[in-house]
Amino acid sequence: MDKYKYIKTIGDGSYGVVSKALIKGTRDFVAIKKLKQGIHSWNECSELPEVSILRKLNHANIIRLREVLHEDDDVYLVFDYMECSLIDFMERSPSSHPLIISFIRQAIEGLAYLHQSGYMHRDVKPENILISNDICKIGDFGCAKKTGCPKNTDRITTLWYRAPEILLRSSIYSSAIDMFAMGCIIAEIYYGRPLFPGSSEDDQLERITYLLGFPNNWKDGLSLAKKCGYHFKEYPGMLLNDFLQAPRQAIRLMEFLLRWDPKERYTAVQALQHPFLSENAPGRRKLNLFPDQSRSAERVNNFSLIASPKARRLF
Repeated sequence: MDKYKYIKTIGDGSYGVVSKALIKGTRDFVAIKKLKQGIHSWNECSELPEVSILRKLNHANIIRLREVLHEDDDVYLVFDYMECSLIDFMERSPSSHPLIISFIRQAIEGLAYLHQSGYMHRDVKPENILISNDICKIGDFGCAKKTGCPKNTDRITTLWYRAPEILLRSSIYSSAIDMFAMGCIIAEIYYGRPLFPGSSEDDQLERITYLLGFPNNWKDGLSLAKKCGYHFKEYPGMLLNDFLQAPRQAIRLMEFLLRWDPKERYTAVQALQHPFLSENAPGRRKLNLFPDQSRSAERVNNFSLIASPKARRLF
């Protein structure tokens, strides 16, 4: 840990404290996450999703885990530093910003790689889409899991971005849950506020039903609802362009992502082939994304760096 110079604490979440640090002798910054849970062995550490999964991934739009350090029962994860999150960018920039389509595309490129590698993120939200200059990366893999693993939990994904099958307590789901969340994020970019800001799981389902309409053709969903005692209200549904000021092709892409039935949702690869992303993505350009003033950067990477010469590098 002595090769890092502590700059400031930038976040304190339920799983860890995050700090911004400088690599001594360079001008390069990193984000260091000190995990709150006690880790007693390398085996325990290597089983953490953020470690086990990120060690296997290598993509321009996936946050890079640079190294893992272990001291006593404390584990420190060292990541590339990102200036802000998409939520911060959205709060300060209009939906017409020249980079917004590029950021959407890059996020979906990251998801496409993740899904093709056999994993689902399970917590896609604006806070976990990280930005530096013109580069966008998917971050926070604390909930990530291998696709097809048994014993899936329904207590994942932030409520506002949670797919219907998760809300209905299905233990069988796929990477399609990430794509529903991505549809919510694209809508939020153009709506200027969360699309489904529910206060509970039932309220969340009602908000989704109000927009998408009663899920007549989603037999699995109706069975799940019956099993968990939820009764869909028979709303007729709405058109996204009734309230979203977004490009026509953006609306069409959202319609393919915000589907009741996960089998009917666009995959990340299909989304990348949609005209909104394949034809309209602008060229990348460097921009000052206000790293020092960023409000949500304080919660971007979730990380407290405690410099100590006793820290031992694990890989």
